[in-house]
Amino acid sequence: MKKYIVAFSIAGLLMWSCTETEFDKVLLPTSDIGGEYVVNLELEALGITDVQHIRLFNTAAGGDSLWVEDLNFFETQVKVGLNDDNTFGITNGKDILNDTDVNITGQVFPEMDSVHVEWTYLQVDIGEGPKDYVVEANGVLYNGITN
Repeated sequence: MKKYIVAFSIAGLLMWSCTETEFDKVLLPTSDIGGEYVVNLELEALGITDVQHIRLFNTAAGGDSLWVEDLNFFETQVKVGLNDDNTFGITNGKDILNDTDVNITGQVFPEMDSVHVEWTYLQVDIGEGPKDYVVEANGVLYNGITN
């Protein structure tokens, strides 16, 4: 008799564990303007220009903010506010990679897969005394084939 009880218990447990559970799919808020962009960067004060990749990607907070990241030119990552018209920016933001104060304004043009970003690094001392340095970037969405 114990064998039957154990067998029925195991069979019941197996049948219960194989049933589908219902759950609601949760979609996190994201922005369609995120991506990797190939840009022409220009540091006007020092006459430096370069072609680099920057990334725009969503924060964990959702669709009202982005991270702007440039790991090659200035090694910078800044959280910025995102507006409904595909513009983004911050005043007196903090660059988390090098602890520098920065202002950023930018806009993504989805119809042309392009971006324009301006960074103003506030009171940076690179040997000539503290100054504000402006970096401008214009570019297109990276496609991995032609750019």
